[in-house]
Amino acid sequence: MNRNTFTKRMLLPLLILTLLFSASLAPAVAQDELTHMRLGMTPFQDMLAIQVGAEQGFFEQVGIDLELINLPYEAVTEAIAAGSLDIGSICETTVVTSWDAFPEQRLANIFYTFEGSAIMVRADSGMSTYAENLAALGDHAEALAATVSQLQGLDVLTTKGTDMEMGVGAALAAGGLSITDVNVLDMNPNDGLAAFLTGEADAYLGGLPQRFRLVKEGMKTLVTAQDVGSQAVILCGFLSTADYVEENFDALVAFAKGTFLTLQYVNANQDAAFGRISELLNSMTGAQMTIQDIKDLWNKIEFFPTTGAEMYWLLISPNGSRYWRTRMEFVYDFYSSLGAVESEMDFDEVFSFAAILEAYMEQHEPDAWAVIQSMSG
Repeated sequence: MNRNTFTKRMLLPLLILTLLFSASLAPAVAQDELTHMRLGMTPFQDMLAIQVGAEQGFFEQVGIDLELINLPYEAVTEAIAAGSLDIGSICETTVVTSWDAFPEQRLANIFYTFEGSAIMVRADSGMSTYAENLAALGDHAEALAATVSQLQGLDVLTTKGTDMEMGVGAALAAGGLSITDVNVLDMNPNDGLAAFLTGEADAYLGGLPQRFRLVKEGMKTLVTAQDVGSQAVILCGFLSTADYVEENFDALVAFAKGTFLTLQYVNANQDAAFGRISELLNSMTGAQMTIQDIKDLWNKIEFFPTTGAEMYWLLISPNGSRYWRTRMEFVYDFYSSLGAVESEMDFDEVFSFAAILEAYMEQHEPDAWAVIQSMSG
């Protein structure tokens, strides 16, 4: 371990604690005018934390009048492109798959990393799960190959051109197969869930609400993103456009502050926050998630950094365990090899979040930012 790595590991917990304590004492920011921001949001339990933050007044506190607009996941990019949203919930796969048609898009915020994708099969499928194969074979690579090989030639129901299809692709690749070795059936998550429950397809991958519903229906978890490893980790946040980022950079920095305040509140008030999230989610979908269900995944298979420093070390630092460029390049190469994306992508330009996070830290976490700069230098 080199000196910088050791110093970083020693200082980071202290920095996070200091920043959390400071944030809890910070007074509301006086604003003469609020910046109106239209946010398109898909009803998943992770993104619904934003509504909790809005209800607690955190976005108004930082100068943002946040208008929340609920949309299906697949409609968010189109709404951003059409100018009917300012930002919208998205994951990096969709940025890549829609790149040829919409090169003006920018990933302006990362809210969390998602490690909860899972390929689900029916209990009577006759397939052995990764967990069962690992117990029998005792080797990770052999267990993955044995698990994934069972899918060859079968129908897998998911949502094409999204992180859900990418989850299938990452699992297949880790087990030695290609996405072309299965027959992908394309439906949005809720329609796909209903179809799978009525007997269509051999396997299914959707969002976490759909995964939880299938578990409650007695379905088997064939293989998960955490079984697969880092190439299956998804980066999720908020999409915008190059023009909006340029013209509203300060507002996006303020929005980042609102997200950190939100996550600090959620972590400190889990029963109340998760109760509200489950109430919202269950009224919008058939997920039937409970407070305990959300506790079982929060910062366990979905990870929510609560300070800029924590986010930087996780995503922006090349040594971070979830370094953004590695994942973006994996997704781009996957879809490029399939001919689904042809235009070159300047990852530094598209990933506007890095510059916005650095500006946030300069303004709101100067001590942590000074440490990061000293290490980088």
